[in-house]
Amino acid sequence: MIRNYEGDICAMKERYEGIASAILLAATVAYFALGSSTLTMLFFCVMALVYTLGCRGVLVNPVAKFLGGICFEIYLCHMVIYRVLEKLHIIHLFGNGLLAYIFTAVAVICGSVVFSVCAKWFLNKIETLIVNRRANHV
Repeated sequence: MIRNYEGDICAMKERYEGIASAILLAATVAYFALGSSTLTMLFFCVMALVYTLGCRGVLVNPVAKFLGGICFEIYLCHMVIYRVLEKLHIIHLFGNGLLAYIFTAVAVICGSVVFSVCAKWFLNKIETLIVNRRANHV
């Protein structure tokens, strides 16, 4: 529904940029203060989507575009990367505390991004070879 009215919502967001930022901040605080109920999660996700509409904003940058291009690959391989780190006994390198959690999360994200970039490059090379081979045979 938000995509259907994207132009109107984007125009309203740009006109009331400060109010949109304040509502997103309130949604974030409500999500963490009230707990992760369905209603607060819906409120937060809708406000985050509305805030990112348009071509300006904090969340629109080259890094976000790059990660957006490989987000599905990251989603598909993140659990495999976690299991590889677990089998190598890297998960509990720093014990079971917060430091171990942060290290594991960063390692899984970085590993997933690296794997996704390499897999995308490799699959593009294979696709190029197949297309060139078909073009040469025709």
